[in-house]
Amino acid sequence: MLAGAWTTPTAIHSKCGEDALYPASHTIDESLSTYWKHSIGHEHWIIFDMGSTKTVQKVRFYCYGGTYLCICAVSAVYINDTADESGGSKGSLSTVPSGDNWNEIDVVNTNGRYIKLKLKTYETHMVCQITHGLDNLKEFEAYV
Repeated sequence: MLAGAWTTPTAIHSKCGEDALYPASHTIDESLSTYWKHSIGHEHWIIFDMGSTKTVQKVRFYCYGGTYLCICAVSAVYINDTADESGGSKGSLSTVPSGDNWNEIDVVNTNGRYIKLKLKTYETHMVCQITHGLDNLKEFEAYV
């Protein structure tokens, strides 16, 4: 078996929303100086399009870890060819992601074109839940 490589998705299929100056497309622009922000408080999610069906071994994301942490958990990772939650979650990250760093989640060689992340964010008192805005999610890649 040939070694895989970290790959940036070709597009954003859909997302829960975005602020005008901080679109979700910043998560796939290969720049750590831009980021996705969505100031509405609700469960945040994003679906990445890999362009074709791939065998995904793991996923990773990069986020800022200062005062405005991006997320406190990835509650589910869905990988399939239908851009939904069919097939069940293939992984999660229940610990606080390390900031200013790549954070990896193993997904055990799952085939699919679309990768959906469901995120939990911090509310103002640094409690992990789904009721706060999303900030500083900089990049996403899949190991295929």
